[in-house]
Parts: sequence; C-alpha cells; structure tokens
Amino acid sequence: MSATALPGARRIAGAADAIAVQDEALLAAAMAMLLALVIGLALAGAGTAARAAFMLSALAIAVLAKRRSPWLYLSATLWIWLTTAFVRRIIEWHGGFNPIDIVLATPSLAAMPIVPDMLACRGLLARRGVGYALLPFGCVLYGLFVSFVRGDLLAGCLAAVDWVVPLLYLFLFICHAERIGQAEAHVLSFLTLGLAFVVPYSLYQYFVMPDWDAAWMIASGMDSLGRPLPMEARVFGPLNQPGFLAVWLATCLVLLSHFRNRLLTAMTPLLFLLLAVTMVRSVYGSLALAVAVGALLGRGGFGRHVALILVAGVGVYVGVAALDPIALDRIAARLQTLQHLDADGSAASREAIYAATPRLLNDNPLGTGIGAQGRGATTRHGSADNVDSGPLSVLLALGWFAGPLYMFGILLLQARALLIGRRSGSRVASVMAAAAICPLGTFPFLNVLGFNATVLWICLGYPLAVEIHATARACAPAPR
Repeated sequence: MSATALPGARRIAGAADAIAVQDEALLAAAMAMLLALVIGLALAGAGTAARAAFMLSALAIAVLAKRRSPWLYLSATLWIWLTTAFVRRIIEWHGGFNPIDIVLATPSLAAMPIVPDMLACRGLLARRGVGYALLPFGCVLYGLFVSFVRGDLLAGCLAAVDWVVPLLYLFLFICHAERIGQAEAHVLSFLTLGLAFVVPYSLYQYFVMPDWDAAWMIASGMDSLGRPLPMEARVFGPLNQPGFLAVWLATCLVLLSHFRNRLLTAMTPLLFLLLAVTMVRSVYGSLALAVAVGALLGRGGFGRHVALILVAGVGVYVGVAALDPIALDRIAARLQTLQHLDADGSAASREAIYAATPRLLNDNPLGTGIGAQGRGATTRHGSADNVDSGPLSVLLALGWFAGPLYMFGILLLQARALLIGRRSGSRVASVMAAAAICPLGTFPFLNVLGFNATVLWICLGYPLAVEIHATARACAPAPR
C-alpha cells in the first residue's frame, strides 16, 4: 500500500470503529429497555408475559444485530447470557421458584443463527485450523448420539444446551474470519458497557443483598452460596452461580491488558474485589496462570498489566480489611482448606467421585452420554450423576475413546491459539489466547460447560480467525 493510501485507510478504520461503538451503545440501550419492561411485568404479577417478552425480544435483538455485524451479534448473545439468570430471579420472586425455568433456554436459542452460517460458509472444511474445532465438536455429537441410543432423548437435548451450543461460537469466528479486523472495537465497547452493568450490580448484591436474590438462594437450596445476607454470601452477580461470575471476571481482567480505557482501568480493583468474594479457588489459580502465560508471550502489554494487577490486589486487600474484615477471614479460611483437604466438603465429595469412577467407566466403556449428567440428569427419576470434575465428567459422558479425544482437542486448540498469538504478531490474538486459560484452568476441578464453555470457545476462536484471515491475505493475488 502506498504512503498516500495510509491516511485514507486510517480514516476508514476510524469511521468503522466509531460505527461499532455507536452500535454497541444502541445494543446496550435496547437491553436496558428490555430489562425495564420485564421487571415492570414481573412486579405487576405477569410472570408469563415477562418470560415471553424477554425471550422473544432478546431473540429479535440477536437476529437484528446479526444482520448488522457478526461481532455485534456476539455482543448481543453475551448480553443475553449476562442477564438471563437475573431476569429469571426477578420473575420467580413473585411467581415462585422453578428449577427448570424456560427462560433459561434464551441464550441457547440466541446461538442458533450461527448454524445457517456454518451451512452457508463456502469452503468451511478447507479453512485453516477448522480441524482443531471439528475434533471436540465431533466428540460432543458422539455423546449426544449415545444419549439418544440409550433412550434419553429429552435429557440429551437439554444437555446439548451446555455441551453443543457453546461450541457454535468457535465456528462463528471461523465463518467470519475475513471480518475479524472489525471485532476489536466491538469487544472493547462491549467490555466497557457490560462491566458497567455487572460490577455495580454485583457490588450491590454483596453489600445489600436484594430480596429477589435472597429468595432464589433460599429456594434453590444451594448451601455452597453462603447465607442470603449482606456480606455473607458468595457473590454471583447477575449470573447463575459464583463460578460463572468468577470465570467472567478473571477473563475480563486478562483482556484488560489490551482492551483498556479509563473506565475499565478504574474498575480493575473492583473486579479483583468481586473475584475475591466469589471464593472460587480454582479461578484464582487459573488467573495467575493466564497472566504468567501472557507475560511469557511478550505481547499485549502484559508487563504494565502485571504491575496494575499487583497494585489493584494490594488495594483490594487493604480495602477489604478496612470495610469487611470478616470477609477477609472467610477468604483466608477458604484458601487454607487447600492445606487441609480432608476437612473440605467439596474436596471430600470429589474424592468420592474419583473413587467411584473406575467402576462407572468399566460399566459404561462407550460412555453414558451427555444427557446422563447436569440438566439432562434432572429429567430422569433418581439420577444423581452430577460430576463436579471436568475430566471425570467427560470420561463418564463420552467413554474411554471419545473422552480422551475431546480433552486432547481442547488442549490442542489452546496450544494452537498460544502459538498463533506468538507467531502472528497480533496483540489481541495473544491476549485472547491467554484469557482462554481462565476458564480452561478450572477444568480439573469444575465442569467447563454452559457459560464458562462459551467464554472458552470465544477466546480460542478469535486467534483462529486471526490466522485464517492472515493466511487468506497472504494467498491472495497481488493487485496490479
């Protein structure tokens, strides 16, 4: 490109970024108006109308956003993920608790427009790196097939929400790799607006504990959440559990090394504070690993970001000690359980799962299917096969053959993403590859499904799209 063309290219890129920022602001405003409508209907006692309004309107917003841009659509689906559990609790506050509320299907339905893209994408199977994505996708489809063969049709379909749907986001990046250059402005705007919603609400929940969240904690019977009182609960924000919020906060902390502005920098200590009071120990370790790997990659401004993290960490420690010393004691006690696992309830239950695994695997060498655990298991009378360990859950669901292949596929994708970030010279690819470690690092201890899996596949899909785009440009014929 000639020197005289560079200013014109910069003006075009600047105009595109301005349009992306405007679109993201309109999307956030649309979601705010939808939440206001749903809250009004719920408080008026019209729970059925509130569910229908949220589901139909959210899906309409996602479809309209997709016509505008695949990355605006990505933001729309993430907004739906961040607000669905909150909407569910507001509706059930007056309408009564429902363990399987239909409104929870909204994020999965919003991901369905990716399927036509996969079918219409020319040369999808020939794109560079698509084989890495097909390996875990094929293994999950095998697990769905096993559920159908075992007669667990409904259970398999419900489990597909957590296993299959998140993988679609990986193919969203592969199908639209030629437009990956437009994604950066959308990601920055979404992080700014999304965290401006998540952080204040999560702080309000922790220090005040709204009635709808307290009622849901009591009705759900999740003793691990703590007591439904101010500063005595493990904060879960607008999401469905502390684990989801912790993974999202840790991922955002890594992304802020590149996607950063004044507002996001100012919110960094608050992200640390909220991450601390989620008390999800595995995420603490995965965040430290992600930052260390990002620093070793040598890209994305991780050097200055590590300094910011240290300053923010010290500030959070001092702030928590001054505002809520009891919370600091609880966090310290939670961390000390790592040295005394025999007294830790979750570790004891996980040990029992490990002990029972050989027998279960011998009884089901081909796997029990993805419908035998999680949401699918709730449809079967007397089922209690909820395995809170990623590797064991995968082996039980997919069997001796497909299970190891699935885990190998995830590790292969992570290694590929890190390699792309190292070799491509793209700072954003490096940061995304490092951020994927936040959900993946919890895999030995938690099931990386649902929202956590969505975050993982988005972070791994971005570097793949960068590589596909760079390869296509390199192979394109030079202009005359």
